[in-house]
Amino acid sequence: MATAEVSWLRRSAVPERSHEAMRSVDRVAAILNFLGEGSPQPIWQIAAETGLPRPTVFRLVKALARQGFVMRDDGVGYRLGPRLMFLAMKSSGAVDLKSAARPVMEWLARETGETTALQLRVGSSRVCVELVESNQMVRRVIEVNTPMPVHCGASGKALLAWLPEGRVAELIGKGPLQRFTEHTITDPHELMAELRAVRKVGYAISFGERMGDGSAIAAPILSSTGEVLGAVAVLAPPHRTPRQKLIGWAPVLQRAAREIAAAHGAVPLG
Repeated sequence: MATAEVSWLRRSAVPERSHEAMRSVDRVAAILNFLGEGSPQPIWQIAAETGLPRPTVFRLVKALARQGFVMRDDGVGYRLGPRLMFLAMKSSGAVDLKSAARPVMEWLARETGETTALQLRVGSSRVCVELVESNQMVRRVIEVNTPMPVHCGASGKALLAWLPEGRVAELIGKGPLQRFTEHTITDPHELMAELRAVRKVGYAISFGERMGDGSAIAAPILSSTGEVLGAVAVLAPPHRTPRQKLIGWAPVLQRAAREIAAAHGAVPLG
C-alpha cells in the first residue's frame, strides 16, 4: 500500500474515534441525568428511560460504579455515588460551606441536645454533607454523602421552598412522588402548598416523611440575593419531640442558618 494511502487511513480513523468517544460521553450524561432525578433505578429502567440498549447501560453503569460515580442500592438498583457528590460539592463551594457550618452546628446541637445536619440539593436529590451527632443514647443519625429524595423531609422542603415554583415543578415532575411512609407527600400540588407555607414561616418540619422513626425541623441558608446555599436541620426521635417542641427550636435554628451564611461570606451578619 502506498505511503499516501496509509497516511489517509490514519487521519480518517481519528474523527471516527472522536465521534465514538462523544457518543460515550452523551450516553454517560444521559444515565447520570436520569439517576439524578431521584430514587435508585434498576438497569432495565435506566435503559428504558434513556433509550439506550440494556447491555450498553450495564457496561457503562458498571464502569461508573468502579469510579464511585454511581453506587448500587441493594435490592433496588443504582443511584448517584459519593464521588459525584464530592465533585458537585467542590464546584458549588460546599466544602467551604461545611467549614463555615461546623462550629455553628456544634453550638446548635448543644442548644437543642439533638443531632444537627447540613444538607445540600443536588438536582432532585438532597445530600447530607456534614453531621454533628447528639450525645444522647437514643439519637437520630443519617448517612453522609448519600443522595436522598428532595421532596420529603424537613431539609428537602427547606431546600425547595425558596426556589421559583417553576423550577420546583421541573424537579419534582408530575407525580405521583415516591412514597416512603404513610406520611410522605406524593401529590405535587399538595407539596407546592406545603412549600408556600414553609416559605411563609421560614422553616420546615416533618414527622416520618422518609423514615417512620424520624422528626426534624430545617431552615434554609440563604445568600444576600436569596439564593439557597443549603439547609441546616435538627434531627430527633419523634417520641421526645412533639410538634410544639420542634417549633420552639425555630428561633435558634434560624439564627444558626444566618450565622452559617455570614461565616461563609454570603451575607453580612447584622
